[in-house]
Amino acid sequence: MPKLTQERLKAMQEARRGHQRAVRDSDQAPHGPESSGSPLGAIRKKCLDCHAGSSRGVKYCPSDGVNSLRCALWPFRFGFRPGKGARKYGKQFLDPKAMPGPNTPLEDLS
Repeated sequence: MPKLTQERLKAMQEARRGHQRAVRDSDQAPHGPESSGSPLGAIRKKCLDCHAGSSRGVKYCPSDGVNSLRCALWPFRFGFRPGKGARKYGKQFLDPKAMPGPNTPLEDLS
């Protein structure tokens, strides 16, 4: 095994710091609930995938059981538990009866 010199150790540490900076500053670095690796983050990723990456599509998802078939992930679609999602986005987004129908264009919603 080669001897680890002080210079080599310093070079390895600098390379690691540079890699960490590159990952942190990268546009590819995930942010928000979907980056946590948690089950709720996985649900958020699935919902974004279902709506072709549209956050607005997830927010106004019609799979609430009233406007179309019920999706078991619907209450968790924000990547939070329903109580926190209601506080952050408003209770109307967890009330299926308050959601617009599936034929409403997303552009018409705020």
